[in-house]
Amino acid sequence: MQEELARRLATIEGIFDTGLLEGRGEKEAEVACYYEQSRWAYKIFHSNEGAMHLALSPDGVFDKQGYLGQAREVERLIGPDTESVLELATGNGFNLRYLAERHPHTSFTGLDLVATHVAAARAKADGLGNARFLEGDFHRLPFDAETFDVLFVVESLCHATDLDTALQEAHRVLRPGGVFVVIDGWRTARFAELPAEARRAATATEQAMSVAQPLVIDDWLDAVAERGFEVVEERDLTQQVLPTVRRLERIARVVFGHPRATRAAQRVLPERFLMNGIAVYLMQLTLAGGVHTYRLVVLRR
Repeated sequence: MQEELARRLATIEGIFDTGLLEGRGEKEAEVACYYEQSRWAYKIFHSNEGAMHLALSPDGVFDKQGYLGQAREVERLIGPDTESVLELATGNGFNLRYLAERHPHTSFTGLDLVATHVAAARAKADGLGNARFLEGDFHRLPFDAETFDVLFVVESLCHATDLDTALQEAHRVLRPGGVFVVIDGWRTARFAELPAEARRAATATEQAMSVAQPLVIDDWLDAVAERGFEVVEERDLTQQVLPTVRRLERIARVVFGHPRATRAAQRVLPERFLMNGIAVYLMQLTLAGGVHTYRLVVLRR
C-alpha cells in the first residue's frame, strides 16, 4: 500500500499544485465555496437523486439504494413520541425528505450553510408539510434550547472549524435524553504510528475535501464526552462504504491517467470540482489501509 500511495501522490503532484490545498476548510466561507463548486460533481458522478454522502453496502456490492442507508440508521431512533428532528448540513435534503415522507406526524428541519443547497432542498420537498429547510451555520444554531428530540449529521461535522462550539450548540438545542447521530470519517487510533506516506495521503485527502481540522476517532470521542454527551452506540461502517469509494476511484483513475487533459481541464473547470478527484483517488487506500475509518456514533444528552 505504501508504494501505491507514493505512486499516486507523485501522479497528483505532477498535475496539481498541491500547495493550493493548504488551509482548505479553515473558514466556513471556504467550506461553502467547496460545496458550491463541487455540486455538479456530486450530481454527475455521485447521485442524481441528490445524495451527497457515500452509500452503505452491507453485502459489499454497490447499489444506489445504499444512499438511503444513513437515513435508515437515523430512522431506527425515531419513535412514536419523537416530535422534532434536526439535520445539520442537510445538503439537498435527500435524507430529510426520506424521513419526512415516512413519518408525517414528526416535524423535520434541515439546516445548511450553502444557499443553493437550501433552495434545492426546498424545491425537492415541495408539498411536504412537515419538512422545512433553513440556511445557517451549525456553529450558531438559530433555535431555542431543548427544541429537538433527534439531531443527526452525515459526513459534515468533520468540517467544524470549532468543534467545541459545534458540540455545545448541538447539546444546547437537544432535549434531555435526546440523541445526536453522527456518521462521518475520522483518522484511526493508530494514525500517528503509520508511515509518513500514509499520513501524507490522509492529509491530502482531507484537504481536498476542505476538512481543516481532522481528528483521531478516540480524541473526538473524548471531546464529545467533555461536552455532556454519552456514547450509546459506536459502529464501524468502513467496509460498507468501500464499494462506493471503489466506484468513484475508477472514475478518478481515468482522470489521472490522462494528465495532459486534466491540466487543460483546470483552465475551464472550478478548482474544487477537480480537487474531489484527489480525494477519491486516495481514499480507497486510506480507508482499506486503516488510515481513515468511517463510523456511526450515537450520542445521548
